[in-house]
Amino acid sequence: MSTVEQSILAVHVRGLDGMCVGCRLWRARLTPYPCWQVAWETSRQARVSTHGPVLPVWSCGGCGAPWPCATRRRELLAEYEGAPVSLAVYLGAQLVRATADLSWAPAGSLHRRFLGWLR
Repeated sequence: MSTVEQSILAVHVRGLDGMCVGCRLWRARLTPYPCWQVAWETSRQARVSTHGPVLPVWSCGGCGAPWPCATRRRELLAEYEGAPVSLAVYLGAQLVRATADLSWAPAGSLHRRFLGWLR
């Protein structure tokens, strides 16, 4: 857990009245605990994947297939459920990084690999 995550979870704690202390202090809001920041931080911890890219070859660290592998695609769809544009932006950024590393690969095949499966 990073220092930022620790500080968020340390501040956003349940108050005696059942409300989030951090939200009350910083946003002057009465938000029931757990607030969205705690929910986001704790759910994010569960999303850690072994199927991350191995750079600069862009293979999967979990199974060795070209990244994003089938497992990581399923994880990404679940992680970005309800936010398809955010998923496309994330994968587009990864495509740009991969294009620099895999300059020998045809652009069309990289596009299909990173973005083509989103349809």
